[in-house]
Amino acid sequence: MIKTAWVFPGQGSQAPGMGVDLLDLPSAKVKFKQAEEILGWSVLDICQGESDQLSQTLYTQPALYVVE
Repeated sequence: MIKTAWVFPGQGSQAPGMGVDLLDLPSAKVKFKQAEEILGWSVLDICQGESDQLSQTLYTQPALYVVE
């Protein structure tokens, strides 16, 4: 019997560069743009920047949500 498990990342699983590989997907580009309009800052910039900022909950939680 094969079992399926769904695993959702939480705070602590973030890493600089996460989500960058999604940029080839048009639907992902839309999500990044929507997030920037809502948040007032770019999730992509945070993910591509220094890990200090990405480690702050203010940025981590929305970034993980958008990348998922």
